[in-house]
Amino acid sequence: MTRTIISLFDFLGYVIIALTLAIITISALKVSVDVPTFHLDGAFQTASGLFRLDSDQLPGRDFYPYLGVGPLLAVFPIYKIAGADLAATVFAAKFTVVFFSWLAVTILWHLVLRPVKPIYSFVGGALILFGIHFVAEQASLNNIMSFAMEPGNSLRPLRAALPYLLAITFYFAVRRIDTSLRSYLIGISLGIALLWSNDLALPTFGLFLLFSISYFYSFERKNWKRNAVNVAVTSLLTWFVLLAVITGGNPLDLLKYNFLDVAKDQWWYFGPYGSNTRVFEIFHFTRIFSREIYFSIVVFIAVLLLAAKNKRIEYFLVAAIGLTLFASGSLASVGGHLGGYFGGFIFWSVVTSVMLLINALSQIKLFTIFRSPLLLIPVLLVFLGILGFGIIDYKKKLDFVKTDQSTFYVDELGGFLDSNYRDYIDYARQHRELVAVEDYWGLWNSLNRSFPPWPVDSVIHALGSVRETSKKALENADVIITTRYSTSPMWQPWNLSQNFWFYDELITQWEPTFVSPTTMIWKRADNRRVVEAAKCRVSTDGQSIILEPGFPGFYRVMLSYASSSLGGRYLLMFKNNISYGADANGFVSLQPGASDATFPVLIRQSDDNQFEFNSVGNAVVSISSCYAEKIFFENKDLLHIRKPEDFSD
Repeated sequence: MTRTIISLFDFLGYVIIALTLAIITISALKVSVDVPTFHLDGAFQTASGLFRLDSDQLPGRDFYPYLGVGPLLAVFPIYKIAGADLAATVFAAKFTVVFFSWLAVTILWHLVLRPVKPIYSFVGGALILFGIHFVAEQASLNNIMSFAMEPGNSLRPLRAALPYLLAITFYFAVRRIDTSLRSYLIGISLGIALLWSNDLALPTFGLFLLFSISYFYSFERKNWKRNAVNVAVTSLLTWFVLLAVITGGNPLDLLKYNFLDVAKDQWWYFGPYGSNTRVFEIFHFTRIFSREIYFSIVVFIAVLLLAAKNKRIEYFLVAAIGLTLFASGSLASVGGHLGGYFGGFIFWSVVTSVMLLINALSQIKLFTIFRSPLLLIPVLLVFLGILGFGIIDYKKKLDFVKTDQSTFYVDELGGFLDSNYRDYIDYARQHRELVAVEDYWGLWNSLNRSFPPWPVDSVIHALGSVRETSKKALENADVIITTRYSTSPMWQPWNLSQNFWFYDELITQWEPTFVSPTTMIWKRADNRRVVEAAKCRVSTDGQSIILEPGFPGFYRVMLSYASSSLGGRYLLMFKNNISYGADANGFVSLQPGASDATFPVLIRQSDDNQFEFNSVGNAVVSISSCYAEKIFFENKDLLHIRKPEDFSD
């Protein structure tokens, strides 16, 4: 009789797991009904990599995935199952992110609460993730689970799942695997971890390698040196072999892009650029400890104290996950800018604190229900309700778009588009043989399953040496597709400023031929446009330039300069009255240590004609010469005049 009851509870657990998968599927189906049209990062960044993999292209050999190899490969199977079109990329990203977030919470449940069977950890993880999310959504509360539920621009929740996966693999190895094989399994998992995204791979590998060595030294002292060597050698061999296979024998090309081109440029290229948003010197590292992570640090300390008191490896693993997420956020903050990189650490701390609370309450007789299989019954009812609401919402949305006259279905994309795009889709179909370069990989190449003759998904990822490669690739383009100003009044001018090497080609040698609601198609002009030199002189202090006679309009400026640090890192910002994205405040960011730059500047009716450097950090800069040309080409979708106060919102 008892065995029958236990089997019944196990059956309920499996039903809840099935319901959880159904809930994830419905939520992913719902967001994939409409084809995305905002092509700046986000869905199209993920789609570009998936489409390339599906076209038998390999990272490193044919393209450079900015998100990292691991996350892309994790999404790919679901993308294939879902139909391998643009809608499938949206579905796969949503499904994979939520699934791995569920898995992360499940792992924390398993490590903290240690249920009799893993099935109950999956049920508990689902209850925490979807229960809190559903209540917060229905009651319009601050949703602490929102980080784990949305792919965002760069699949951060999926990337943040890596330390959880490594922790549970390590736990399985030390609990279930024979001592002689344990070190090899841990080494293989560490090698696989190195294939993940840049911000997670190195911290996860480094910290869990130290964790593994510490474990062998503490609990298997007799053979700890041999095991440590096994782990280190196996991990590096696994990483290099897999990387060589995945890149088709081109691992060095991918490593060069990740650790030279991206790592070197992202410091000065991407904003924000304020003096308080960066780690310029060693003592600025304290800026990482901002108010947003105070609670998370307290939770981390609490877990460490529990681990030290109870000597439980489970608590040490939970602490290792938290430390890894903190380290990855710190790495991204130091390598780029402060803010926005600790979402994974904060999510870990909130879920961990909930687990610890449940664990504490379950020790009290009044709250033993938390450890009782009877809890499965109300959980089952709750999940049936969540699934029911999800199905109703999905059906309503699907019925609406099918009858809505303002949308139409695009078979090649697998979803619905606003009718305003109908002419653009027809045009793209009629010209599918043309080689199209999009400043952000978008609808054209998605529809035609084609790729630009450069190895990145967008102009903002053509960093380091890839920038020059991409510039040469424009010679092979039949059409160029750019983002209209109205699509993103904040980021289009920033992009124009930071990537003038790309847009300058359009101004001088191309002309618009077709316009969509969000993009503009350019074809080569019959003749190169005539330019007129403007007088440009350097101020006596070498800090600014003066354009004469200073008529209103856009100018092309070529600057020769020198800069050097007086201690620490620095940013070089030059006033151009165009770039306001990410607190640029009308300044374009130039590469520190470089000797020349070409960029646009704007003189408005009320402006003076002097443009100056503003170095952020401790540095000296001096302009040696400048040359300028008046831009007579006019197009408000590319060169749009706005006042500084227009960007205040």
